[in-house]
Amino acid sequence: PVERIGHITREQLEVLSDARTRKQQKDDLGRHMGINQQEGFHTEILRDFHYNNYLFCMENKFTPEKTSTFLSLMKVVYERSISRRESAADSFTAMKDLLLKHSVQRPPFSVGVFSFDNLKVITDFVANTFYRHYKLYKYTYESHRELDIRIDDGIQYRIPFVESFTEDDEVDPRDQPELADMFEAEHAMTGTA
Repeated sequence: PVERIGHITREQLEVLSDARTRKQQKDDLGRHMGINQQEGFHTEILRDFHYNNYLFCMENKFTPEKTSTFLSLMKVVYERSISRRESAADSFTAMKDLLLKHSVQRPPFSVGVFSFDNLKVITDFVANTFYRHYKLYKYTYESHRELDIRIDDGIQYRIPFVESFTEDDEVDPRDQPELADMFEAEHAMTGTA
């Protein structure tokens, strides 16, 4: 059975639409979406994330039920992706599954909130916003990164044999045409060519 998600009520959405400033909307939306972290970088990222999702709903004239469901669905996707450290592909697959469960009316397995047209618009929006910046979202929650490099290509390398050189093998660098320009100043001082 599908769990019908909805973290924000119709009344809360009305209060949001009546808010006078963007900051007030962000603060109210953050409170309704359950952002209870201390003020800081992560809190601001979450507020922006939810606010941009809210603006998307308003631009597409979603009903309060669709808006609430979409905001909640994206909250679940975000939290799940971060907590499980999922790859973008795994997270996108989970998001599509959740979206489909809220797009077909087959109780108790799915609830038809979104239409087929909504699915396309939502999928495009999420792909071009959240998943385009997915690595950045994940990176903000990584406290450190360990790098373990191993090279194992199955080839065994041999150290090349090096000839032994004697003093007889040495040459005067001044006699080498390739190095002549390095000794021009010396030749000019001594008058030799």
